[in-house]
Amino acid sequence: MTAREILMMFKNIGKKVWIRSSKPYPISLSLRKLQGLLKDDLSMDRDCFNLIIRKIMLDDIQTSQKTKQLIAKHYLDMKFWMTT
Repeated sequence: MTAREILMMFKNIGKKVWIRSSKPYPISLSLRKLQGLLKDDLSMDRDCFNLIIRKIMLDDIQTSQKTKQLIAKHYLDMKFWMTT
């Protein structure tokens, strides 16, 4: 394998989808977007933020279902903010 082929392989790894969520709308995160979360000098990618909000919301729903409590919070992601 040549150095050029190895370099192309690493470039393609950064573009490959590592996390995918489809409901209520599709979000796909590449390795490059995930690496951006670790960099303090960069702003958070919109899809990363939306997926984090989705995860927190689903965790709260599951907790409230187990404890038979009402959901007392509202969650808004960036997609909602952009459409209003």
